[in-house]
Amino acid sequence: AALLEDALITIDEVSDELCSSGHSIEFMRICYNIFDDISFVDAVMNEYKKLDEVFHSFVDALSLHGRFEDAEIYLDKYKSAISGKSARYINYCNLMCYMYWCRNDFPKAVYWGQIGSELKQQHNLDTRFDCEHNLALSRRDNGEIDLALVYFLGGESLNEVVDIDILKKEKGGHYYGNIGRCLWFKNDIDNALICYKKALVILENSGEDCYDNRGWGCYWVAEALERNNEILKAFSLYKRANQLWDKVSPPKARMAEEKSSELLLKYPNKQLENLDEMKIERQFESWLSS
Repeated sequence: AALLEDALITIDEVSDELCSSGHSIEFMRICYNIFDDISFVDAVMNEYKKLDEVFHSFVDALSLHGRFEDAEIYLDKYKSAISGKSARYINYCNLMCYMYWCRNDFPKAVYWGQIGSELKQQHNLDTRFDCEHNLALSRRDNGEIDLALVYFLGGESLNEVVDIDILKKEKGGHYYGNIGRCLWFKNDIDNALICYKKALVILENSGEDCYDNRGWGCYWVAEALERNNEILKAFSLYKRANQLWDKVSPPKARMAEEKSSELLLKYPNKQLENLDEMKIERQFESWLSS
């Protein structure tokens, strides 16, 4: 038991770095070994340090990789070990919410996010576990855009967020990206693109890998450029999203690849076919600095 707890503490120290830098397969391999050996009941009863943190990162990685059956098996084990509607149950709801969001089953994602959110509020639980971010993602993609936008704005003025002269780097790329996505769904394409650009300026200059969020940024920009009939740049950004996601989320990488293949079929064009990695990067840099 002590060895397993030590393993949890050790892997927790490197989990973020492994997952964000494209080594999530290795992280999952280690976690499979730990969580196949562990008794969840003992681990919960004896309050193993870093159990919840590592389990959270593991299930998120499984969801990102499309390993939903595995995610459900481990979530069932976790749920059966936690008693009642405790703080840990909120963690369970949050993981269920994210898993269904990754599956594009947004109504179920909202369902689980709301259960966790309401539980925390009703019982006034003082816990670090929280469903609000994943609930907002799920609501946005389920069409509940205004509710999601209020959450993502976090009290800031939308006019300030879309002001091209104001960039609050400390907010992080995800902040601007998620607001931009809400604006896209409201058909405000120009302001969505302003937010996407701010997000990618921050993410590309953060000194961190951030493959998942950079992938989303490129994919969302590509959609907007395709709608604006800027086909070469759209194709390039779908390809770049594919390259970024290939490291962390094969299902999303396939989604981006399908989009670029559709463009090739729709616009048979030697210029698209002959784009290598360097030309793709040039197209991206040209859009980012425009």
